[in-house]
Amino acid sequence: MPLDFANETWIRVYKRDTVTLKLLPWQARALLWELLRKADRAGVVDVGDSAERGIAALVSMPLDVTTSAMAELLTHGVLRGGNGCYVFPRFLEAQETPQSDRLRAKATRERRRDNALNPATSRDESVTNRDEVITESDESVTPRHAASLQEEKRQEDTKQDEKNGEALSAPPKPKRVKRTKCQLPADWEADMDSAMLAAQLGVNCVAESVKFRDHFQANGKLHVDWQAAFRNWLRRAAEWGASRGGPSGGVSVAHAELARLTREARARGEVVDDCDLFGGAS
Repeated sequence: MPLDFANETWIRVYKRDTVTLKLLPWQARALLWELLRKADRAGVVDVGDSAERGIAALVSMPLDVTTSAMAELLTHGVLRGGNGCYVFPRFLEAQETPQSDRLRAKATRERRRDNALNPATSRDESVTNRDEVITESDESVTPRHAASLQEEKRQEDTKQDEKNGEALSAPPKPKRVKRTKCQLPADWEADMDSAMLAAQLGVNCVAESVKFRDHFQANGKLHVDWQAAFRNWLRRAAEWGASRGGPSGGVSVAHAELARLTREARARGEVVDDCDLFGGAS
């Protein structure tokens, strides 16, 4: 049965190939045209709960072809949605954009020419007053101006293609991994960075790590990075020692204690070697 074009539904299909279209495999391009024909006037394709099998049945294509093709269309943003309902994002814009004044005027001139060549044909009553006005004003447009408008449109299309290509070629942003707080691990030990910091601050790393472990095992507080927490502990220990007249500038706690005991022994008139105060040989 031949088509009755006057009463058939139709959609617009644009001829220019975009970067996105060229990147699609043949399966996705084949499925695209079939889904456009099946979409309603809002650009929605509803397959209900059938999902992937529903798409294959709707367009009469193999399931393995439609499954991979749908993944490509969704990845490139040609289709959006899920759960049995898919939408063409720019469907309404593409289907309902009116003709420009220049194209309407051109169509009016063509109808006038056809009427002149076929006198038996009555004047097309579908031509509106607005079309006639546009035709009269459009005739004043010079060929040079028309060529300039075409060049501007070509440049705009080229810029849009470049933007689309950059968007498709840009690497995806890495996902930010959310770190969670946790209790101090049972096998926690200070790392090399903490030991080096303790040496620079003049703090006994072993002694402070024991205090640190006992403190947080007792109160059960949580941290994201326990090594960073221990380094802050060492800095506070150094500040606390300095505020009490303790060691600073790289002098260890043990050396400070040795110096204090040596001064007290010499004040009593005793002449001893420093090692004797710690049980060493004289």
